[in-house]
Amino acid sequence: MQTRNPTDHAEVLLKETSLPSHEIAKMTGLDVYEVFGMKLKNRSYKFRGASQQPIDVNSQA
Repeated sequence: MQTRNPTDHAEVLLKETSLPSHEIAKMTGLDVYEVFGMKLKNRSYKFRGASQQPIDVNSQA
């Protein structure tokens, strides 16, 4: 059986499942902070190309 690259495996799990980051880290052997970083990087790519509205942090909702 061929072993997967832990980083590639984590990327697939992040994209295709809703597992929490700490579970993915445990399954792949990566540090939980590496998985969080991958999760944040993937999130930023989703919004590229879309026009984003600035967020007013001083407004009261």
